[in-house]
Amino acid sequence: MKRILSKLFDKALSFVEEIRPKEKVALIYDTDADGISSAALVLHAFKKMRKKISKTFPSSFEIVRSFNSVVKRFDKVVFVDVPTDFIDRYLIKTEGNLLVIDHHPGNDLNSKNILFINPRLENPEIYQPVAYVVYKIFERFIKDNKWVAKLGIVGDFGVDDCKDFVKVRNRKNIWKTVFGKAAMMTASAISVLGPEATLKILVASKNLNEFVRNRKIVLANKEFEMELKNKKDEFYKNLELKGKLMVSEISSRYKKTGAILVTMISTENPEKIVVLIEDIGKKYRIHGRNQSGLIHVGKLFKKICDGGGHRPSGAGTIKKEDIGKFKKRLLRELTDFTGEKS
Repeated sequence: MKRILSKLFDKALSFVEEIRPKEKVALIYDTDADGISSAALVLHAFKKMRKKISKTFPSSFEIVRSFNSVVKRFDKVVFVDVPTDFIDRYLIKTEGNLLVIDHHPGNDLNSKNILFINPRLENPEIYQPVAYVVYKIFERFIKDNKWVAKLGIVGDFGVDDCKDFVKVRNRKNIWKTVFGKAAMMTASAISVLGPEATLKILVASKNLNEFVRNRKIVLANKEFEMELKNKKDEFYKNLELKGKLMVSEISSRYKKTGAILVTMISTENPEKIVVLIEDIGKKYRIHGRNQSGLIHVGKLFKKICDGGGHRPSGAGTIKKEDIGKFKKRLLRELTDFTGEKS
């Protein structure tokens, strides 16, 4: 039976309102533009509600593996935009008091210990970034911060189901808009400065103009733009083009380069299925995008690697020795798009 989101929103407000002064609360957030924006909105809401976040944690493989130890240190934990399709097996084992706000496909995690809010509980095909959902929950407290929600929505390419916030005539031009450019600067700052430093600057900024003109944000953006240009050249140099499938490999100095680059290239080639293999040391990070929705990238990655995601976007990891096996699986699953027989 579908839950009514408005009732869950009320429960989320109660979750925060019932926090006692001496309780320790942690905030765990994803490290992309949507995750950073969502975290900033939560921090603003808590401040307006006269509540306190004791500690913020950027999501990472280490945090995921040690959920129990993290949760035990706090009375309550808030998760925003941490992909529940990746971490559900960890969450359901925890014994803490959790508020989980997400928008990724996956199971309903509502239980005695978990208050789970996801627009997909009502519509499995909807794509509303977490910044949009968080703003809707706490709207009466954070109306001055609507620009932060817009930043997260555009940064997550979630404009189609958030038209009451953002309207874009041509999706190909989204990165040329004011919020599109700001979202790219946010992603650059996350990569160069780190998520915690970027979150601190975002929370301290009174408006979008102040944020994008921050000296640290500007310098990080200039530095990352050079890296992104070089990596885009590397992408096309290593490109394997098979019908509607584009596959390439890169390595980069900065985290998040692959995710940003694959989003840019897929926006320029919406009819293509773009798969980017990024060298991250001991493993490869796999990024996939298909803006036209020809395939469900998240389901594909869940099948052929340790991954998951949405219909237009997905990510995962593989061992370096499995790269050949991964490519064979990829080609086998996408025979109809490559024009080649499996």
